[in-house]
Amino acid sequence: MSGPTWHDRDDPGLQPERTELAWQRTMISFLAASLLMMRFVDRFGEVVLAMVGVACVSAAYILLGTRRRTRHIAPHFPDAPVPIALSEVLVVTAATLLLGTLGLWVVVDLLLTT
Repeated sequence: MSGPTWHDRDDPGLQPERTELAWQRTMISFLAASLLMMRFVDRFGEVVLAMVGVACVSAAYILLGTRRRTRHIAPHFPDAPVPIALSEVLVVTAATLLLGTLGLWVVVDLLLTT
């Protein structure tokens, strides 16, 4: 008797697709949050534009990377081990920290000047 496994044999091949869709939803939210910062371009200038650029490049990298990974993994899932998406995780973490820092800076600056 074997213990529980990390995959669902009744759903072969669909888990990579669900994971790709989750990454897509995350990046759409990420882009929406970064585009909201465009509201403050007149006040903060190039810093906001740079952050939006970083967010767009990060989102594109992650979306293309996850699409490539899914196409590679799906035919072999769940029989082959799935490598960790380390580069995507590191990119989204760094970009989220940058966007959060910028957002915090904007909020603090707006509170201090009003």
